[in-house]
Amino acid sequence: SRTICPLDIRWVGKNPANLEPRPARQMAWIKTTKLLPDNPHLHRAAAAFYSDYFILVTALLPHGIGFPSPRIQTLASLDHSMWFHAVPFRADEWSLLVLESPRASGARGLSFGQLYTRDGVQAVSCAQEGLIRLRD
Repeated sequence: SRTICPLDIRWVGKNPANLEPRPARQMAWIKTTKLLPDNPHLHRAAAAFYSDYFILVTALLPHGIGFPSPRIQTLASLDHSMWFHAVPFRADEWSLLVLESPRASGARGLSFGQLYTRDGVQAVSCAQEGLIRLRD
């Protein structure tokens, strides 16, 4: 079978597909489903993939919109910045992804994220602004 999202994700609390309005904060333990080679660039690319996949969805949570949702017409990144801190990081080991969104209005959402190693050391910081258009 083909894996669309090659990640093992364990949500802390409610899954983002839940349609109940709640604070714009979510956390998940996350790792790739397969062992990756010892190439730090590949591990950073994997972190970029999974931060981009989930970060903007956080802005939808207070509005009671889960992901995926038929109400979403457009969900597109306008910018995505990442900072890799000087700590060893492996995308194929469990990491805690913490995502927050301080603002979503006017068809735009702003979200921030941190990725922590299983030892509690912050390995990555990220920020993303995105375009969010809903169907009427």
